[in-house]
Amino acid sequence: MASPVGPPPSPSLSSSGEFLRASTPPMEDTLLQFLREKSVLTFFGHEKGGLFPSRKNNPTNEWAMLEEVRRSIPEDAQLPRDLEKDRYPVNRLTPYKDNAYPLQDGTYINASSLLHGSHILTQGPLHNTVGDFWSMVWESKSDTIVMATDFFQETVEGMQTKCDYYFDESDSVTLKCGITISCQESGTHKVFDHKYIHRIFSLSKGEGGRIVHHFQFVNWDDHHAYNLSPIHAVVQKINELHREGPIIAHCSAGIGRSAVVCVCHLLHQLHTELKGRKIAAEINVFELIKLLRTPPLGRHHAIANDSQYRMVYDYLEFLTNS
Repeated sequence: MASPVGPPPSPSLSSSGEFLRASTPPMEDTLLQFLREKSVLTFFGHEKGGLFPSRKNNPTNEWAMLEEVRRSIPEDAQLPRDLEKDRYPVNRLTPYKDNAYPLQDGTYINASSLLHGSHILTQGPLHNTVGDFWSMVWESKSDTIVMATDFFQETVEGMQTKCDYYFDESDSVTLKCGITISCQESGTHKVFDHKYIHRIFSLSKGEGGRIVHHFQFVNWDDHHAYNLSPIHAVVQKINELHREGPIIAHCSAGIGRSAVVCVCHLLHQLHTELKGRKIAAEINVFELIKLLRTPPLGRHHAIANDSQYRMVYDYLEFLTNS
């Protein structure tokens, strides 16, 4: 292997105080530096550039270690459960105190800001948190939402609600928070045997307005893996359309399927940026997911099971071979 090399000189993390914002192409060197310091990236010479999996990996053993790390996190690192605003209060799937998303009016929302703002993971809105959700979209200036769940899912126990309705495709809705939401377009796209829906919303409040792209995966069941082709198609579409603010992703609990989408998007960004700059980097998937599961930058239980963890490896292999 060639001698290690890094990205071009960049301002120090302490002096810049700025990490990646997904809306800022090209990717800031501070994120590359940060991921190197966290042992996620190792730079080396390669004529093509891009992102490459670590040659020392064992997903089964790594997942067991990730679960050990999760169990060792002190309970007081998380916010206390909210019986009215948490979708699964019994499971205590609440944000870490360090990076819980702060709504401007101090209202609690079950959402975590990842990597200092590049992505937000949140639960599927409840009927009484719809206003909080859209307030977060508005305040964060996000123009992209990813919904990695259906509203309902058939289970052995019957039909279960996985996400409450938080928009109306046929009519404009004005919320108590003053935000008006109107669906301008909606189209279903087929990728092999899978589908996703792309909606375009118009948001307005006072004299301000914004377009928000909304992507929903169809028939991605809770706790399950999913075909990578529609995920890749949505990631590419996000990169084409996304201009401002964080990517906001939710499923039902906001820890499994939505986390997979965020990680795939981050991997695609890293691979594209490094390949374009002819810089090669080996990525330690274990260290990346550990970073995204632990305080102060992650979300409890993010990437919910071993099958979803293997999806990360599969997507990385897909990028490397594409």
